[in-house]
Order: sequence, then structure tokens, then C-alpha cells
Amino acid sequence: MLRLFSKKNTANVMLLFIIGLVIKLPFFFNPPTIYLSDEGLLGLWMKKYIIIDTLTTQYIFLCSAYFLTIIQAIQLNYIVNNQHLYLQYNYLPALAYVLILNVLPNAQTLSVPLLINTGLITIFAFALRLYNHTNPRALIYNIGLLLSVIVLLYKPTYLFIILAFAILFIMRPFRLTEWIIACLGLLTPYYFWYAYLFLTEQWSMANDLPNIALYNPLSSINIYTSIACIALLCLAIIGFVYWQKNSARMVIQIRKSWAVLLLALLLSLLIPFVHYPTQFSTFILCAPLLAIVITNGWLYPRKKILASIVCWLLLFYGIFMYYVND
Repeated sequence: MLRLFSKKNTANVMLLFIIGLVIKLPFFFNPPTIYLSDEGLLGLWMKKYIIIDTLTTQYIFLCSAYFLTIIQAIQLNYIVNNQHLYLQYNYLPALAYVLILNVLPNAQTLSVPLLINTGLITIFAFALRLYNHTNPRALIYNIGLLLSVIVLLYKPTYLFIILAFAILFIMRPFRLTEWIIACLGLLTPYYFWYAYLFLTEQWSMANDLPNIALYNPLSSINIYTSIACIALLCLAIIGFVYWQKNSARMVIQIRKSWAVLLLALLLSLLIPFVHYPTQFSTFILCAPLLAIVITNGWLYPRKKILASIVCWLLLFYGIFMYYVND
């Protein structure tokens, strides 16, 4: 399977839909329970306007998660290949993204973190184009604006605000005007939101601020989820090692792009531990960046037998976890 996805073949898109369907197939017989977070406007709105306890809603959420996952995987794959992060065009990032979500609990149905991933992938697309963009100020403002909207919709992502300034520091020479524009982008959504609250006499700033506190979401997971997390961490380390081996052959722009993505991965791994309370589903935010790093360990080895075995294990282990947890 890895050899097929290692090549530039549009048939891989159809194969991706089939793999996603195979993963979701057991859930159509017993739809997973819907978990919506209260930490942010998006979860509160969904709980307010959607009746999540009905079987119809569960099937709608399951189908929506299936199509959204595949669309995000294709979008992520296009971005990283368009920016030449790898030495050859491939569809492994898309495959890795689907398989990572396959082994993460609460990732099989629609959730707030899964919806937020669409915005995060778009931010990565903006960030990787910033190095030599003809109109960087508009792009910088859009990055700040979108990051701020994400934090407003899902409060645990507040740590990504650091990413807005890290992107400027890594991808651009220092210009005070650009940093001010980034700050304006970050403040714009909050300005309009609090203006709306003030005009409607619902002013309550504390409700939209993140609850900064150390928390361990891993304390409540079972042994099967722990094995999946350790496996993903090992794959990420292997991918990082292969990236280091090939980084010397990359131009400066690609190295800067990788620096941004690796920093974003570190922040996404920290997010579940610095907000109280957080659900384990917050780790879904790590999936796009983990997929990008893990792809190195699947693409660059000459002999792909071991990597292929791991790939198949991820596919079947997610289905196995469904039956065990059920």
C-alpha cells in the first residue's frame, strides 16, 4: 500500500475514500457516541442548536466526519507537496492523516477538534507561502485573524497564538509593521465579538478566556489507547530522524517551513496538558502535523516492508479498538 501512495497517482484519491470507508464501516452498525466540548463557542453553539442524542444525528455526524476527514487529508496532502516539503510528490501525508485518526478515540465522529483542523490546515497553507509571497501583509493579517477565530471557537487552542509570532520570526525578516498587522488580525474577532456582547447586554469577558492550568488527559485512557499513542510517538520520532537525514538536501525556504511545522507539532502536543478541563479528543489537533512528520519514515526508507506492516497494523488496530471499547 505504501508503494502506491508513494507515487503521484490520482487514483490514490479514490483509494483514500475506500480506506476511509473501510475504517468507518463498523461504526455504521453501531454509531459512536457524540462528545461535544463546552470549551469554546463552537461546542456551545452545537450543543444549543443540535440534538445529539438521536440516532439520526449520530449517523449524520458519522458521515460528516468521514467526508471531512478525507477532504482534510487531500487538502493537507496538496499543501505539503505544493510547497515541496518532500523530495518527491506523494500521497502518504493523506494516508497517514486518515490512519492516525483511525487509532485516536473520539475521532471517528464529528467533533469540535476535527472541525478546527480545517482552519489549522488552512493556516499552515498560509504560513508556508509567506516566505516569498508578493503580498505578505494580507497573508499575515489572515493568519492572525484565522488563529484568533480558532481560539474563540475552541479555547484550548490558545497556545497557537504563539505560532502567529513564531511564523513571522522564522519566515520573515523583522519588520515592525508586519508584527503590528499580526496583532490586529489576532484582535479583530474579539473586537467584534465583544462589541456584539456589549450591544446585546451580554457582556462577560471571563467566559471567553481560556482556563490556563496543568491537566493530564492521559490519566483516564485505557491500555489499548496507550499502545496507540506510544506507536504514534515512535513513528513520529522515526519520521523526525529521516527528516534530519534529508534536511541537508533542502533549500532554506523548505527548512524554514519545516521549522514552523515542527514548532506547531510541539505546541499541539502541549495543548491538552495546559488547559483545564480538556478531553482526549483534543489530541486530534496533532493529527495533521503528525501525518506530515510520519510521512518521512514511510517515504525515504529504501526497504518499506517494516513500514508497510506498521501501516496495515494502524488500519486494523483502529477497528480492533472499536470492538474492544464497545
